Amino acid sequence: MNANLADLDPMLDPRHPQPDQKYQTLSFRCPLCGKGAVQIDIWSGQAGDVVLTTGAPPRRLWHAEQDEHKGWDSLTITPSIDASDQPHKGFDGNPCPGWHGFITLGKAVLA
Repeated sequence: MNANLADLDPMLDPRHPQPDQKYQTLSFRCPLCGKGAVQIDIWSGQAGDVVLTTGAPPRRLWHAEQDEHKGWDSLTITPSIDASDQPHKGFDGNPCPGWHGFITLGKAVLA
């Protein structure tokens, strides 16, 4: 199973990052059920848990790369996205366990 990220209504948080906030929040419809949302924080630095200087709890950041045109079809995010901690109801009303997969060159693919 794979889907084009562009078909999953991707959206970057419209707020510009604050000076001490080096990441943006990316949301898109769950590639598994098509209804719920997957939400992650992305940036161009190394993936991992980052402790912010604001004293906020650590945030998990994913590394994001795009070509110079910044189209959804060029977005690659590493490492894999495990959204099993973001359960939601699918279109049929049954629980969706949350998607776990990769986004590579704009394609969302199951892990």
